[in-house]
Amino acid sequence: PGSNAVRRTDPLGIALTYAPADMNTGQERDMSVSQDVATIWHAFLVQQVASMNEEGRLAEARDFIGFQLKYFERYCEGLAGTTSLVAQLHQVASVSQQQWSPRAAKEIYVRHHKGSRKQADHRSAERADWDEYLPKHVGDSKPGDRHSPHP
Repeated sequence: PGSNAVRRTDPLGIALTYAPADMNTGQERDMSVSQDVATIWHAFLVQQVASMNEEGRLAEARDFIGFQLKYFERYCEGLAGTTSLVAQLHQVASVSQQQWSPRAAKEIYVRHHKGSRKQADHRSAERADWDEYLPKHVGDSKPGDRHSPHP
């Protein structure tokens, strides 16, 4: 304590045991932990898509969310309180190949970064719900529609 000295230890030995799926799936699911995992995973996925979008990597964002969504949906099956998380990821996927405004991408990223760490947002200005920052789906937009709730 109180020192920046590097300390070394001998390597740890860890034994891994392989188990076929039929033996592994019999575990009882801890619903509270599973809900926390789903919430954090959801935030991570949205952060990644927002980051890719901001960098102009639209095809990569589309492929990433499409691939991850299959696993996320399966994980959330039978898990209370996750229906809205799945729906939100479908919404993100539907606009993942559209360019978001830089402000929208950053706002969405920051919200999910803070939320995944259960950090309060102390910025003074009131913010719209994060999904209001998403662009309208291409088929749903009308001339004059804004891509962000804020100018």
